[in-house]
Amino acid sequence: TNPDVAIATGVAMEQLGRFADALAQYDRAVQLAPHDPKNELLVAHLAEKVGAFDRARTAYQGAIADGGGDVATRVQLVDLLERTGHLDDAGSALADAAKVFPEDPSLSVRGAQIQYRLKHYDAAIAALKPALAVPGDHLARAHMLMALLVYHQGDAPGALRELDEAIKAAPDMAEAYYQKGQVCEGMHNIDLAKSNYEKALQLNPAYTDAIFAIRRLEANKTP
Repeated sequence: TNPDVAIATGVAMEQLGRFADALAQYDRAVQLAPHDPKNELLVAHLAEKVGAFDRARTAYQGAIADGGGDVATRVQLVDLLERTGHLDDAGSALADAAKVFPEDPSLSVRGAQIQYRLKHYDAAIAALKPALAVPGDHLARAHMLMALLVYHQGDAPGALRELDEAIKAAPDMAEAYYQKGQVCEGMHNIDLAKSNYEKALQLNPAYTDAIFAIRRLEANKTP
């Protein structure tokens, strides 16, 4: 039997909402043409759609192992792992992707974000450093994340340096000024903290966190 026939039948079934039948046809295509990542991805996408997450994960991993591991597919696997609470595995998948596609700094940034969520700060810094060496639109967010990481390690001045780099890369990013205000407030430099909160509010008048921060500082101000 031609696997293309099974795929065509599966697509028709999927369009009719007969997902179990469609998945059976896609499985049939995989059996007829083993190690074809195109067929494995059909299984992965539909399995994920119907909530069969373990099956989807296996299919994604099979597609990647069989040569279908482009950036989009790897990110889809990471999305699945992150959404189902497998953060350690998501971090490992991103680290693998970053090695295969070192020219894509977004992979390193996302990997660092996951390591940060896991409180693996040294691993996050290691993941993020390659992205900081590559120019691009990701730089402001990368420097902001590095600021968080070094601040958690007790290096407030280092965090300020990273935030200055973020502002240099994206001067209109209100979030960078707000984050700088938080660091300054943690260093008890209240005037500088307030000026950064005010700059964040100037850039984004609807920035609620900045409004509350300014009010808090004014309320706590010694008469």
